[in-house]
Amino acid sequence: MKRLKYKEECQITIPDVLLIEGCDFESHPAGGQLAFARQLLQSFGNRFALVGVSTDETPVGRWVTRKIDGTTYHFFGVRRVDKTKTGRPLIPLRIRHYLAVRKYMQEIRSLGVSNVFTQCAQVMLAIHQYDWNSICYCFPSVKNEVEHSRYGWARLLKRPYERILFKALRRANLILAAADTTAIEAMVERSNGMVNRSRIVPCPTRADTRVFYPKDRKTARASLGLNQEAKILLFCGKLMYIKGWQLILESFKRLKTERLHLQLVLVGDGEDREKLKNMAYHLGIIEDIIFAGIVPSGEVALYMNAADALVVGSFQEGWSVAMVEAISCGLPIVSTNVSGARDLICNGFNGYVVDTRNPEVFAKAINSALNIKDAATYSLQIAEKYSLATLAQDLRAVWPVFSD
Repeated sequence: MKRLKYKEECQITIPDVLLIEGCDFESHPAGGQLAFARQLLQSFGNRFALVGVSTDETPVGRWVTRKIDGTTYHFFGVRRVDKTKTGRPLIPLRIRHYLAVRKYMQEIRSLGVSNVFTQCAQVMLAIHQYDWNSICYCFPSVKNEVEHSRYGWARLLKRPYERILFKALRRANLILAAADTTAIEAMVERSNGMVNRSRIVPCPTRADTRVFYPKDRKTARASLGLNQEAKILLFCGKLMYIKGWQLILESFKRLKTERLHLQLVLVGDGEDREKLKNMAYHLGIIEDIIFAGIVPSGEVALYMNAADALVVGSFQEGWSVAMVEAISCGLPIVSTNVSGARDLICNGFNGYVVDTRNPEVFAKAINSALNIKDAATYSLQIAEKYSLATLAQDLRAVWPVFSD
């Protein structure tokens, strides 16, 4: 009766799609999946009902209305999260979220919405056995996500885990992939026929060009209190092993022998923050590193406009949000050879893609990128293809649920 009462009393229209994610749809946890979820909300508004985590006093275990960025949504929190905790929990967050979604499945379905969109593998595993009209699953990365897990025992299970996910994906009506063609083809081959290539549509990450666009560097640095004379390298992402921060620090150390006025700004936070600080201290570069922490997107854009280059040392990416936002600000990039890098970077024109994890080679590539003339022109030309403005149109074209 309580579930029916919510629907009767609710003053907003029942939406078309359940957006089920592992975030709060506002600020936690920071990263590419949250960024894309927010882009979906910007593009489709309250055509979505939201299922995620509660990081405030929003109730858990029942449907409520919640206002996000001025729009009122149906919201269902499956668990409460303390966003001040950044350490590694005893039970992996993926498992916790899977269990929470399964626990409340009856209540989630009581809203009467029969279409689902999710980027979370654990959500796909939780929902695939239920009867839905249509499921759209979006790979944030087509690499095996537990291959570089922070839990050693999980890495041992990477093959069976992926087989289970591939089997669940048979239930998806549409699969989007934030990855380049090479990575998609490799994933299809790993699936041994369980994933049908014809149902996969590439879906590169987008940038909101109302926020991420070129601004005067001196003005940006003045706003952030940064050194006007130094060359500034920017790292933007979670401070965790998979982001390859060790490579960034070791390369930065080598660069410091050639460029005395060099600083590294780290935008983001994570479980490896103290490990990173300790390594920086032992390398003798701690005084040249600025820990900006997690900041709003508008401030991220300021840091990008204040920097001379973005550095990406990841072991794997889907289609890096930070890289798309950086080229939208006209920034050159030096990156490891992750999915999407060669689509966003033209070697020698707006940065370099480095095939090795050798710090000396990576440092040389950064040094070369800092000397590229007119890198902004090339970055901005490439960025035109990745504007948020076309996201709604592109999704309507491939998923009939969003057709007007």
